[in-house]
Amino acid sequence: MADKTLKQARQYLQGRINALTGAPAYEYMPAITDEDKLASFFGSSNVAGDTIVNGWAISREASESQPDTDDDRIDFTFVRTYSLAFHGYYGMASGVEETLFDDQIEALLDGLDSDSTLSGNCDEALPCEVRLRDYRFLGNILCHHVEITMLLRMRRDRIA
Repeated sequence: MADKTLKQARQYLQGRINALTGAPAYEYMPAITDEDKLASFFGSSNVAGDTIVNGWAISREASESQPDTDDDRIDFTFVRTYSLAFHGYYGMASGVEETLFDDQIEALLDGLDSDSTLSGNCDEALPCEVRLRDYRFLGNILCHHVEITMLLRMRRDRIA
């Protein structure tokens, strides 16, 4: 059995999030506090004449392994479940950005939920959940923030 990897899935998700939202996506959250560097890292959108920060970061939260009960070779296979979080940021400027950010969130949920194997990069991708919707400061920029979680399942051969 050819193992799928978390790295492949994250790289696929990075491109998919970018395509679905139109905003840059990264496999990690940057440790940046300078406003100009942060704006250039996440990119910026022009909304009603204001330039605002807009971007996404992927983080791994946990993983769990269980015997693969769907495989006759139960002593030789297992299923690893990964929990990933997608953190989205949209800077606050003119007031219209909340609905624009909600549109990005819905596009992301619809796009990822319609692909149950992430184009073959995992064995099963469970539907996304919005865990948190709040406001955060990135450096000194107040942003809309969302945390979306997704579980990925990948079958593995045990290494003897």
